[in-house]
Amino acid sequence: MSNSYKKRKTWLIKVLFCAGVIILIFGVMVIIKASECKTWVSTEGTIIGSSLQELPIPEKKSHDTLSTDIVYEYQVPNGRIYFSNRISSLDNEIFPRISENYYAGTYEELRKYLSKYQVGTKVPVYYNPQKPSESVIDNGLKAPVFIPLTLGIAILYYAFHLHAFGRLRSKNEEAS
Repeated sequence: MSNSYKKRKTWLIKVLFCAGVIILIFGVMVIIKASECKTWVSTEGTIIGSSLQELPIPEKKSHDTLSTDIVYEYQVPNGRIYFSNRISSLDNEIFPRISENYYAGTYEELRKYLSKYQVGTKVPVYYNPQKPSESVIDNGLKAPVFIPLTLGIAILYYAFHLHAFGRLRSKNEEAS
């Protein structure tokens, strides 16, 4: 095995390891940020708008993609009334517009989903006590929150695999 090949492989392993660690840390931060709404204060809110909206159709897609638009109001203990359309922790600066895709589907699927959120329906609203304008009506963790963590673990696994088995192979090649 040439010295140049070993250097390139070592460089690749280092880059993959660093990328894996960075993405893993980012993934943990995303989960922590998304989990914050689990500790928020709950109050009763009222749905004031509930409709379907069409998302832009990406090229090579033959059908419309629909998404929900749910608007609700809620009142905090100081008497101030707030309005929001944020459904879950997916609606944040880390994952802009991901909620539109997560809560997207066929007309029938979304009609069934929206039946829980008809205008006038009372719903639990979870709001940030330090910043009452931040709220969600679904404070559960959703699958997309775990994507960066999973990707970071996969990249680290690949880097360790490449390091361990690449070393083993080069020792076997030297022995023969």
